[in-house]
Amino acid sequence: MNLNGNPTRHLAGKTVVITGGGRGIGAAAAHTLAHAGATVAVTARNEEQVVDVASQTKGTGVTVSAVCPGYVDTPLLNESIGRIMQRTGQPWETAMSAILEDSDQPRLIRAEEVADAILPLLLRDADRTSGETIVIDGNDAQGGP
Repeated sequence: MNLNGNPTRHLAGKTVVITGGGRGIGAAAAHTLAHAGATVAVTARNEEQVVDVASQTKGTGVTVSAVCPGYVDTPLLNESIGRIMQRTGQPWETAMSAILEDSDQPRLIRAEEVADAILPLLLRDADRTSGETIVIDGNDAQGGP
């Protein structure tokens, strides 16, 4: 796309949240929008992907931080558990326990917990924070359930 001149002026003052921004289309969108002047918040499946995106935009004046939730209590997760139940014949509790045990996550994360972690990254003073990874895994600040 031809942005006619300095591309950083087109999205200056705009904030963009990109889910799945660690690779592929999401990473390309994060890179392009950051260079067009947007403040970009990226989510991805793992910390390494977000760190890679952050390193690509370093020095551009763009802040990139990551919110990395574990399993979140959403309709999509419940649909996935339903499919596991159909394939294995396991009850819901057993399928859910297996997922949590495999991830070392003591409980499901609430969607509101993820939103609460994202909000400070988008506030006016957030430009002082870049390259941070916020892990939301159901453990308390001391590292235990």
